[in-house]
This record gives sequence, C-alpha cells and structure tokens, in this order.
Amino acid sequence: MSQALQVLQLLKKQPRGVTSHDAWKTLGVTRLAARIFELRGKGHVILTKNERNKNANYARYLLRG
Repeated sequence: MSQALQVLQLLKKQPRGVTSHDAWKTLGVTRLAARIFELRGKGHVILTKNERNKNANYARYLLRG
C-alpha cells in the first residue's frame, strides 16, 4: 500500500487531524505534506490548521468530506 493511502486511512481514523509527528510515529512517513499534496490532487478535501506550542509551529491536517 502506498504511503498516500496509509495517510488517508490515518486521516479517516483521526477526527482531530494528523500532524507530521503523528505520521512519522504511526506510519514512518517523513514527508507528510507531500503525501497530503498527492491526496489533494486526487480530489480529497484536506484542511490545514496551523498550530503552535511553546517549542514549535506545525500543521495539523484534517480530512473533510
């Protein structure tokens, strides 16, 4: 199974969204943004929510539709 399909399955399981850290820890995917780009190109509606904690800024991706 491709990494993009693995990410899609993870997005479906995680209603709160997925971060790069989640994808790396769960799937071993190191380039989550690239996989999100691929999925969007296939017509999936994925929102990006920019978040911040005391150490970093990061994106959380949410599947819609």
